[in-house]
Amino acid sequence: MYRFVELLKNWTSSNEKPTFMDVAFTTERSIEDELDRESQSDVSTILVSYVIMFAYIAIALGQLRTCSRLLHSEKLVGVDNADVIELIQSDHCKQRFERELDKEIVTQSQGRTGRVIPFLVLAVGVDNIFILVQTHQREARRSDESHSEHVARILAMVGPSMLLTSTSESCCFFLGALSDMPAVRAFALYAGMALAIDFVFQVTCFVSLLTLDSIRQAGNRLDVCCFMQGPKTDPIDVSDGVLYKFFKAIYVPFLMMKGVRASVMVVFYAWLCTSLVVVPRIGIGLDQELSMPEDSFVLKYFQAMNSYLSIGPPMYFVVKDGLNYSDTMTQNMICGGQHCNSDSLLTQVYVASKRPASSYIARPASSWLDDYIDWSTTAGCCKYFPNNMSFCPHDYNVDCNDCDIAQDKNTNRPIPTAFKKYLPFFLEDNPTESCAKAGHASYSSAMAGPSSRLNDSDILDYLDTIDSDSDFVYESDSDITSDDDNVPDLGNPAVHNLSDSDENGMDDEDYREILSPEQPLPLPFPFQELTGPKHMPPPDSLPIAYFFLFFTDFILSLMVTESNRYAQQFIKSKEGNVPTPLKNWNRITMQEIKGFLACILNMGIIRKPTIASYWSTLSSQATPWFGQMFTKHRFSHLLRFFHLVNNEVLPGPEEPGYDPCARYKPLVEHANRVFRHHYTPHQQLSVDESLGVNYHLTDNNNTAIVTANYFAAFHTILKTSSDYYESIRAARKLSDNISLTINTRLKAAGQNTTIEVFPYSVFYVFFEQYLTMWPDTLKSLGISLAAIFVVTFLLMGFDIFSSIVVIITITMIIVNLGGLMFWWGITLNAVSLVNLVMAVGISVEFCSHLVHSFAVSVGTTRVERSSDALVTMGSSVFSGITLTKFGGILVLGLAKSQIFKVFYFRMYLGIVLFGAAHGLIFLPVLLSYIGEFPYLANLCGLSSQPSADLMKASSSYAVSSTAVSIGRASSRGPPVNNEKVSRRSRGGQRAACLKTTLNRVSTGKTEGEDLGRFCSHVRPQRTDASDRPESPQVSEFSC
Repeated sequence: MYRFVELLKNWTSSNEKPTFMDVAFTTERSIEDELDRESQSDVSTILVSYVIMFAYIAIALGQLRTCSRLLHSEKLVGVDNADVIELIQSDHCKQRFERELDKEIVTQSQGRTGRVIPFLVLAVGVDNIFILVQTHQREARRSDESHSEHVARILAMVGPSMLLTSTSESCCFFLGALSDMPAVRAFALYAGMALAIDFVFQVTCFVSLLTLDSIRQAGNRLDVCCFMQGPKTDPIDVSDGVLYKFFKAIYVPFLMMKGVRASVMVVFYAWLCTSLVVVPRIGIGLDQELSMPEDSFVLKYFQAMNSYLSIGPPMYFVVKDGLNYSDTMTQNMICGGQHCNSDSLLTQVYVASKRPASSYIARPASSWLDDYIDWSTTAGCCKYFPNNMSFCPHDYNVDCNDCDIAQDKNTNRPIPTAFKKYLPFFLEDNPTESCAKAGHASYSSAMAGPSSRLNDSDILDYLDTIDSDSDFVYESDSDITSDDDNVPDLGNPAVHNLSDSDENGMDDEDYREILSPEQPLPLPFPFQELTGPKHMPPPDSLPIAYFFLFFTDFILSLMVTESNRYAQQFIKSKEGNVPTPLKNWNRITMQEIKGFLACILNMGIIRKPTIASYWSTLSSQATPWFGQMFTKHRFSHLLRFFHLVNNEVLPGPEEPGYDPCARYKPLVEHANRVFRHHYTPHQQLSVDESLGVNYHLTDNNNTAIVTANYFAAFHTILKTSSDYYESIRAARKLSDNISLTINTRLKAAGQNTTIEVFPYSVFYVFFEQYLTMWPDTLKSLGISLAAIFVVTFLLMGFDIFSSIVVIITITMIIVNLGGLMFWWGITLNAVSLVNLVMAVGISVEFCSHLVHSFAVSVGTTRVERSSDALVTMGSSVFSGITLTKFGGILVLGLAKSQIFKVFYFRMYLGIVLFGAAHGLIFLPVLLSYIGEFPYLANLCGLSSQPSADLMKASSSYAVSSTAVSIGRASSRGPPVNNEKVSRRSRGGQRAACLKTTLNRVSTGKTEGEDLGRFCSHVRPQRTDASDRPESPQVSEFSC
């Protein structure tokens, strides 16, 4: 295959090809080879993408304000986080690999979905880390706090939000494993576990690293070389980042303007409506052209096939076992000729073939039943040998008698007994001009008559005729060739390929030399071989005797010689650096190679997870037999050096004469020789896919009972994925109708048999998934959204409003992402469905942080609380997900793989941009209109519904507190830059006083009596003036 492809590649790219000609080609394994090459070519693109994202993380999280602090600032925090994430990935991949070691990847699309996981974990992990680190950078350490207490306080502030998002995402993916699609199920389990472990690492490992880094900075030690201390002792400046200042001073005030908020709601509503219109029109499937690189010769072949060829794949209507085909009523329900029902199976297929645009059937189905009836009524087609009544070919030039097939006078069909008796004859007869309906070519059965079966009596008959010694005991393959002259000597190195000569050792050219030019070539020859086993051991021989029929001394000696040769080549290549166990290498012996094969065979019977476990000494796992055969190290050396050829003389992949099968070719050639030496096949063999009728013979071998069978037709030209899965849908609809018709007639005839007819074609297994793609998609996304809703509702303190807002925003992101799929030509398949499920998880990061921050905000109006939430979390979310992923995603657009460009670059770009737009634009505006006050209400024991009294009381309380002293707040300020903290607290704004009070209450910085006085003031006032609490005194309370 390799040389064929290289030959055509060179020829089509050279000047030898005529200019008026173009050639497109492929091979059976070319698709697999091109997919492997595609995966390897995109590795560099993925690595560059990760390098860009990691570099941005390291720069964005670093604090580099002055050149004097260049070597002391925390530039490597982002890199530390990346290392944590990579540790999670590598460890989890290892566990996954061990669990799935003995499983296969079902489809290429499933294998590709695994590439989504690193991007997902990186997005989620980085976002939480950005929030944690940037909050740590903005909140100064107090004078009475240690570094550990400072980090603990920061974690207490942002930890609930991190817990909310991580738990929502993990539950979302774990429940997403309920999907029926294997690709989605595998991705969901993998992603859920990865995100859960990611969160554990964030709140343990990373928090510890952050604490140590804070201590390093306080000690004025260098960033990387922390054992070195710098001369500078400048205090740590607490300042807000550029992005935080931009959000606070420019973006948030602009977004919260009344006109801007109204415009945002209108634009996003129109966007949602537009997407809802086009989402049902998203294409389904994965065209095979997309799976190939743009420079692939297979892609050119696919394009040429779609443009120039008119090929429809074959399809089959399979009828399961249960019908009596010798019965006339049953024949009428199936056949398509005279006396058949108007709604029979073949008639319905024929009618469907006249509507190819809707049925996707190009021509009627072939019928073994109709051909058998015609063959049985044609004179001279059915013959038998008079001496044993066995089948005789109708064109055989010997004395054979015509069959006397009794027929029904009304239908001119064989009667039931004749039908069963002569069906095997029909299936063994080859068609000719005189008997064109003979069935061997089209309907030959893999279950032939007794002449092709090897039973115990045959073996015993041959064992009685053989010589007890000379026929099976031999020392080398030369003894084999003494019986069959046409078998070359394997011991001769010049022998590499078997010739296509016949049993007499002569090929067609030899016969042409013997015969005169006037004589025709005497083919085919009459079959006169004595079939079955030959050169067998005596009947009382041990099983090992049969083993050594095939593993002769020659092949064992070849294994010993070449294995020792390879071991010496390996030891010589080390040139003095030979591993210790190989310094005293002992050559492999014949006895050892036999024991090695015994161990290999026994390992196939006794299954264990690893090779080393066969030598385990644990009482619950020990298998002493292996230890008695070899030591563990000796067996591993035999396994490592086992060879059949000399590597030094094998051509390389780029050299002439390269054969990828050369390493095991001697064993295959040896097997062909000994198999032919010990067994002669029967005349009738079936090695193709033409099985049309499956039957079994009765005990007396006189009649045949038909079981399962099929009727072959052809699909129309199928080019796109839509054509393929719509043809499956149409074929299933037709099959269901046929099954219903047959079962209705059987029931009317008083039979309780139920028959199923189903369609089949080779491509059905690949495109069947697209028939249920929309239900699977809605189910997967619905489960994910339900999980997020429940987790948000529970972790937000049964806050139904916040849960609904999160679900609404995420749903809008997914719907608008579906609109992007339609406009950008992204079809819905297993890969894009996994991306949509991942989009649900990433959307949580864009929404839940802001909703949680809004819920705990203490602003007096919805606009103020929405602004506060956006200022607090907006910059971290924007820099943590949007900017981090944006640079890496742009690199994916340079990939050679079309799948990367369509399903990863385009969809990832849409996920990030749409998530940022909804989370940072739409969600704050939505909260500014419909937001509630659950935290303030729960804090003071009020109803969860906001009221005018509550707002009025809150404002009144803030007014009465404007002249309060700030002494307590100042005494608990950070150790540095107290003037800045005082400047921020100074003023008489009522909202600032209320916010400061509630912030101190929520973080435990206010005594219980302060909370009681505050709540007693903001509760709705009673009508009885005597019960009203007194207003708090300025001297007793401070903000």
